[in-house]
Amino acid sequence: MQNRTKIIIAVSGVSLFLILAIIFILTGRKTNDSSISSIENKVVLDKKFENPEVGLTISYPSGLEVAKSNDADFAFRDKSDPQFGLGIKKYERSEKDPTRKDIVSFVENQKENFKKIDKNCQFYNETKFIKSQNDGKEKYPGIGFEVEYKLDGKDIKYFLAAIQKGQGYHVFSLSAPKEEYPKKVKIITEMLGTLTLK
Repeated sequence: MQNRTKIIIAVSGVSLFLILAIIFILTGRKTNDSSISSIENKVVLDKKFENPEVGLTISYPSGLEVAKSNDADFAFRDKSDPQFGLGIKKYERSEKDPTRKDIVSFVENQKENFKKIDKNCQFYNETKFIKSQNDGKEKYPGIGFEVEYKLDGKDIKYFLAAIQKGQGYHVFSLSAPKEEYPKKVKIITEMLGTLTLK
């Protein structure tokens, strides 16, 4: 427990701001646009992805393209930067599968997977939030975290947010090299601000 506390305390101010911005957007609270713009120019979300099978609508920049993915129902890929991908996957809860009973079980299982990749990986900004939509009439529980780990000698940062709705849940994930992560997570922050679960 003490190690976990030390990791959370050691989180940099920028990462903390980014995760808080994501939570404020998902919970329906407004963020300070001038603060966001100070990190990077505002992302223009000029396209919309709507898919009844996945059960959501979300806006995204025209620089991204939508593609089917092996490890996600859909992925948004940067045409000019193949390393960047935002995955979206819908899961159904399963009482038979202990890793998929609810979002808490799912997230804990994901964290265990990262420990297998890199036993020295560091988790931070772990938080629970409520996804609010339809003027606050619909509220869904969510869990998010970030992790930094090494893969093939490279420093990678990863963001995950899981939101439960009814008997299913949606998982949004982003992986990027450490130096590119602040720019990439800004894009997912803006996109999640437009998310509507169906």
